[in-house]
Amino acid sequence: IGVMSHITINSDEETEFNGEEDPLICWAISSLNRQERVEIRKSDFLRLEYGKFLNDNLLEFSFYTMLEDASGQSLRKLELFSTQFYTQLTRVPGKMTRTLLKMSESEKQHNNVKAWTKNKNIFEKKIHLYPINEDRRHWYLILVRLPEFRQEGYVAVLDSMGGHGTKDFAVEN
Repeated sequence: IGVMSHITINSDEETEFNGEEDPLICWAISSLNRQERVEIRKSDFLRLEYGKFLNDNLLEFSFYTMLEDASGQSLRKLELFSTQFYTQLTRVPGKMTRTLLKMSESEKQHNNVKAWTKNKNIFEKKIHLYPINEDRRHWYLILVRLPEFRQEGYVAVLDSMGGHGTKDFAVEN
């Protein structure tokens, strides 16, 4: 099982930045019966300048381009979650219904993302990658290695800046 990707580049240099500009790069990946698409816009490219913060499009583009070089066997063991997954997981519901009031915190969190994992068994995958954005400024990655026969599982926080604050909360949840 391999990875197929398709990149389309819009060479229109007159593209204006208005928040809704056409994508400069449309990148699609197909692997393991999964379709992903990332669009990189001029506003995303501007975030590559020194002192600017990366956004979810740039991060997902980087992850998927790295996956292009992975073998099919490696991909079968890996679950890369969306950059929006953790935000959705920890979202506080706007309206508290009677059903939500009866739920524990972990049940509420599961309720927030159950549609995202509805048609797949994520526990078949041995490595889970969760990109997390802290305060809309800093990204780090949580790697979860599920236990296998004769191998212990573990959680690793990959943070180029050492980190502080929400990582303990993220790992606990």
